[in-house]
Amino acid sequence: MRRKLFLLLILSLVLLVTAAAPPHAEASCSGDDCGCGIGSAECIAACLPGPDHRVCVHDCIQTAVHCALLCCGG
Repeated sequence: MRRKLFLLLILSLVLLVTAAAPPHAEASCSGDDCGCGIGSAECIAACLPGPDHRVCVHDCIQTAVHCALLCCGG
């Protein structure tokens, strides 16, 4: 249960960051158009058993943000 809540929180944060696209980006563009949120959730789920999961989660979030920026042309 705790793991699912953690994943939900992280996914919510990723979606919030990807939704904050640059002003010149198309209004309907989202990182989810390219699967950035799903990829990030899977990445984070793979991080949790590891000893350095915080660094891994941070890397997953950074990758998701980069994915969303590339997806939306930012």
